[in-house]
Amino acid sequence: MHPSVELKMDVIDRCFRLGENVQLVSEEIGYTRSSIYMWRKKYLQKGVAALMNSKDDPRGKLSEGEPASSQEVDKLKAQIQSMRLEIDILKETLDVLKKTPASI
Repeated sequence: MHPSVELKMDVIDRCFRLGENVQLVSEEIGYTRSSIYMWRKKYLQKGVAALMNSKDDPRGKLSEGEPASSQEVDKLKAQIQSMRLEIDILKETLDVLKKTPASI
């Protein structure tokens, strides 16, 4: 089974923003360290979209006029949280880059 984009973003946040040990997080979630580093690489290269699986794609799941189920609302809330996390990571990355002298 493929991990959700929310799990991947949570792991990236824990390991690379909060500084948790990658090996320990890897053991906790049941995915390899190399998977975690691959998720981070994909995220840095192409953003959250690169981490998505087909089951994470919300397009076409609601027909027009149909009320959203609580499960769909929860999924959208998780996506909002994921986007907020992405924004926070990007802001911190920009702050670091502003403080780092350019090497030529």
